[in-house]
Amino acid sequence: MSHYAKVVDYPDGSWPELTEINWENFFQPPTPFEVYLFQTSLPKPDESFNISRALETLRQLNRYRQMLPNFFEGKDGSDVLPPGVSTPVVISSFYENKPVHFQKGGYLNHKNVRIALAGAQLSFYFTIEENLKYWLKIAHGNLNPSRILDIGCGNATTTFQYGELFPNAEVIGIDLSPPFIRACREWKKRRKVENVNFYQANAESTHWPEGYFDIIHFTYVLHEMPRANAKQILKEILRLLKTGGRLSVMDVRYGEKEERKNTVRRGTFGKFGCLAQQLIGFHGPEPFMNEYMELCLPAAITDTRISDEKKQFINFHQYYSKDGDGFFAVAEVAQD
Repeated sequence: MSHYAKVVDYPDGSWPELTEINWENFFQPPTPFEVYLFQTSLPKPDESFNISRALETLRQLNRYRQMLPNFFEGKDGSDVLPPGVSTPVVISSFYENKPVHFQKGGYLNHKNVRIALAGAQLSFYFTIEENLKYWLKIAHGNLNPSRILDIGCGNATTTFQYGELFPNAEVIGIDLSPPFIRACREWKKRRKVENVNFYQANAESTHWPEGYFDIIHFTYVLHEMPRANAKQILKEILRLLKTGGRLSVMDVRYGEKEERKNTVRRGTFGKFGCLAQQLIGFHGPEPFMNEYMELCLPAAITDTRISDEKKQFINFHQYYSKDGDGFFAVAEVAQD
């Protein structure tokens, strides 16, 4: 299922009824309102930008957000730090100042936890649990890892899949967002995946020693940040992986030139988005999509080096999702 599939316009312009989200249904599948909200948030590939629809979607999103409960609001953030770490995590400026997906306050806003959780079941091929399970088993099923790191774990869908696939491994999910880490810990209690833990950390610079992990993974992360930050995360991944360790990636696909232009247009709202950002600070749901396309993640992975240690990624392979909205890649670490 792609992020623009099965869009159904209500003939009279109405929306589905807004269902209250509470503690009982917080981790349940998306409601009809949430389904429609996500399906109307991005134009289809062959559709031009519709300002009236975008404004109505924003209005409905704000209405929905006001209804969401305050389950994962915290205080100083000390409750989500890794063991032995007392220094507050440095939050990259873009994370606060240029939030993605129309989310007021970005991922630091505790009310956006449910939005992301629902969206993960609707948005992209590689956020659907059965798809994750299928591909991770193909990529890593022959391994016997001791430690696995899931970067930008968000709602922890991928992290839980690793925990279930490798029940004897230590699986760690990290994210910059304290509310999301608290939500992941609550979901862990309900899913009963005991070998998984969640901590707040900045993937550009972590406290773990070199070569600590056997597998490092991220799902739809690097397209949500500036190119320089993405490159730094790749360097940190290379440092953290042991020789022979494996990186696996699931993110927005790269197509031909025209497809890339359309992906940028849908994410940034094109010329309108650029003008609106300059005038009123409004931007499209994927404000860094152009930088992500310029990054060219497959090339960036193979070009990443740690010169002092002569570590690099080799044996890079990539695969496209069945509906074409994402790609899956794996690479191994070698050291000269």
